[in-house]
Amino acid sequence: METPWIEDRQLARALVRNEAFWDGQLEEYPLMWITVPDAKPGPTVAEPEKEEELWTHVDYIIESTEVKLSRTYYAGDALPVFSPWLGPDQFAGGAYIASFAMCAANQPSLESAWRLDDPKLRHAG
Repeated sequence: METPWIEDRQLARALVRNEAFWDGQLEEYPLMWITVPDAKPGPTVAEPEKEEELWTHVDYIIESTEVKLSRTYYAGDALPVFSPWLGPDQFAGGAYIASFAMCAANQPSLESAWRLDDPKLRHAG
């Protein structure tokens, strides 16, 4: 892996430790990813006029991602990562995230899908 955003020595160490983590061979101390967004000076990218273009305007996504990665400080075992979400409605840690009005239609499906009183979701013990 090559990246202009992490010094070579730090990158080499982080790659070895991340690989060891995934192989179940990590020693000494836990894997630690520390990132500080906007820690470095640099350009900004204007958001598109339409909110849906935050996820659909390919040129904006590429440019804004590169700017975000370049302005982030990576410490510990952190590596630059981009997750190309394919839309604004995501399930994360059991929480529903919606950022614009047209996603509000998903809310009822969440409520019906996560009924905690459903016997199938109860502990069988």
